Amino acid sequence: AAFFERWLTEPGFLVLYLLLYVTAVVALIYVPVWGRKVPGHWRNKLPFTVFLSSAAVMLGNIAVILHGLVLAGALAIEISPWLFVAAVVVAAWVKPTFLTYLMVIVLMDLSIQRRLVLLATAVIAGLLPMGYFILTGGELARQWYALLSHYVYDVTPGVGIFGWLELLGINSAGMGARLAYLVFAGLITLSGLVLAKALQLNLQERLWLGLSLAVLLIPRIMAEDICLIGPGLLIAASRSAQMAGDKETILRSGQGIVLTLCAVALAGALTGLADYSEPVVLLGVSLFILGMGGRLSGLRLPFAALLRKNARNNI
Repeated sequence: AAFFERWLTEPGFLVLYLLLYVTAVVALIYVPVWGRKVPGHWRNKLPFTVFLSSAAVMLGNIAVILHGLVLAGALAIEISPWLFVAAVVVAAWVKPTFLTYLMVIVLMDLSIQRRLVLLATAVIAGLLPMGYFILTGGELARQWYALLSHYVYDVTPGVGIFGWLELLGINSAGMGARLAYLVFAGLITLSGLVLAKALQLNLQERLWLGLSLAVLLIPRIMAEDICLIGPGLLIAASRSAQMAGDKETILRSGQGIVLTLCAVALAGALTGLADYSEPVVLLGVSLFILGMGGRLSGLRLPFAALLRKNARNNI
């Protein structure tokens, strides 16, 4: 940012930052709920706004601008997936955890070879600046890593998997926590692939499911990271409920489960217990995704047949 600050002067740079920030806030609130291309009715998506908080908006964290950038890339994905990859890479230059948004590429209905090229390019380009700094930064890089680790693991582990482990008394800085995250990330990814395939989601549905799962994969989820979680969860819950049989309770009750979790999040926010309710709610969302993925993995072929039959009947 130093180049822009020298070019615009400090007041000019602050005005530019404010304009980008306000634009990102408006987009992150408006698009997921009322966007024309976002699947689902706005009334059904509105309950997910309980995950928004004043802290996400008022602190001025650059993550809000980065989430807005990723959203812009997602809206342009039909033009080219490379536009989305470029947005994720730029965001990862500031915060490498934004590479979790590559879940969208994983779920896209493209050839395996093309997905691998997109993923490899994004990961290498996204991590390159940080890798270069770590290798060449010397003592400054070591001090940076120590400060970063202190805030991530000790001060604010967030409401994602690091926060869940802290609530259980497990140090999120340990090797066990890292292994737990790798297992968790692998299971969420597999569940996403199963949901996209078994429910025969189209491009927009896969896009929003990928954005939702990407949020869950952020190991240190903060208040500003949850803006895009709603539409994908609603898509997975509603599509599975439409095709579930009488005995498939977790699938048939999907919408009720996610709405209940939203109600718990709202109750926590209103009672000042959000520090406890949000980790529990996001853990519940993760278990719901894993449960649906596990159930559909055994029902993939029957579900595909039911979907085709339903499509023929609608025609």
